[in-house]
Amino acid sequence: MPRGTTPGGPSEVVLAAADPAAELILRVLGVLREQGVAARTVPELDAATAGGRVVVVASSLGTDRAGVAEVTAAVATGAAAVVAVVGPGADVAGLLGAGALVVVPAGEVASELPVGLEAAAAGAVYVAPGCTGTLRSALNLEAAETLTQRELETLRWVAAGCTHREVAERMRVAEATVNTYLKRLRSKLNVTNKAELTRVALRLGLI
Repeated sequence: MPRGTTPGGPSEVVLAAADPAAELILRVLGVLREQGVAARTVPELDAATAGGRVVVVASSLGTDRAGVAEVTAAVATGAAAVVAVVGPGADVAGLLGAGALVVVPAGEVASELPVGLEAAAAGAVYVAPGCTGTLRSALNLEAAETLTQRELETLRWVAAGCTHREVAERMRVAEATVNTYLKRLRSKLNVTNKAELTRVALRLGLI
């Protein structure tokens, strides 16, 4: 169990904050106070301040890779658990890959940070519902790299609104073959319906 924690969550955390007066940092501090969690704010993490503790990273997290670099740095200090508070479009998959145990959206700090802190204290992985869509999109695109040319073609026609029979006619294959391609697509992309297939096709630039 990380230092300064109880079964119900941490009693203290280290908060990485290059700008302690930043609006997001102030919101995080407010939530921590409400939860009775003591926070030590530091501009830079090192083994002395972060080692063995729960670290909250909530600065410079946005649409680029800055957040991943900060999580990587936090993990390198020997932090027992890293909680990332992220902005829109953050690389959730990258943050988890870098070692974050918990990812919560900045817009839901009040409701999700306490849940995330409890998970972090237990050494559990937690991705708040507000971040799962971003994570799923990333995983969809990664999985898309495994699609065959015929599966991509099927995806394009289905996303364009064609029926299974129309897809078969355009691809000059049996309708049963199209059904097989679609079954593979749903399995590889972890989707269940046409709407989700269409969203993946849009992200891939197929339509």
